[in-house]
Amino acid sequence: MTGEDFTDEPDDSYDFLAIDMYIACQDALNLSAILPDEERALRCRLQANLQTFRDYISDQDQQISFIDELETINHAPNKDDLLEIAKEIDEVLKKLLGDKWVQSSNIEIAKAVKYVRNGKIVAIDIVSPNNFFFNPPSEQFANDKFPTPGRVLPEVPTTDRIIKKITVFNPNGLRVYWGDLTDSEIKNLQGTYYVLDENSTFHMVPDFAVVTHIPENPTWKQLPFSEQFDQLFSNHQILAIDYVKTRAVSAIVNGRLMPNNRQMAP
Repeated sequence: MTGEDFTDEPDDSYDFLAIDMYIACQDALNLSAILPDEERALRCRLQANLQTFRDYISDQDQQISFIDELETINHAPNKDDLLEIAKEIDEVLKKLLGDKWVQSSNIEIAKAVKYVRNGKIVAIDIVSPNNFFFNPPSEQFANDKFPTPGRVLPEVPTTDRIIKKITVFNPNGLRVYWGDLTDSEIKNLQGTYYVLDENSTFHMVPDFAVVTHIPENPTWKQLPFSEQFDQLFSNHQILAIDYVKTRAVSAIVNGRLMPNNRQMAP
């Protein structure tokens, strides 16, 4: 091979196919998760075969065929009939997988949390079946003492692990603390609390998640910065508990941090 022979250079086109495959499988998985509970058998079968197809089918022609067939289904006249689309995807997987196709499965990979407000579904989260929404920890209340809200601990090496920029809610959705906590402080808490990150409780809170709004203050921008935050993170703001459980990063249960399985299986 001469210095000008580039035949061994990697082909980046495979990366584009991998991205298209990921998007196609993810769309199909999301569709399966929002099927009604009476279609649980179809939901589980779809999820099992999607995982098999993604993990074991490396043939590019089959992958392209899968992507093309889903594209055709999504543009068909019945594209708004989710159950019919799910059944068509099921048939596509059966054809492409052959003897690898699973006829029956009881394992769910992804489930849908449907936020219903005033009788209408206003938002949907696709999460792991082990999410706190479906599988909450043992909940108990205690008269635990938290540090002053808004405390920010210095970024210095320490033997006591620091949990940064969190917001803590009790099982009723009441905000009981925001700021930094140390590992030893968490170990002293006896109640059950849900821990959310800064974005989920401040920067990116959807309207449907707020049960009690803080009254608008006409002099809001004239307040000192610290007082603005005191109002924003007041204990009087309550978030809907379904939102709190679904979006929680972890839970504190009798002094222990328990991670929330928010994401579906890869």
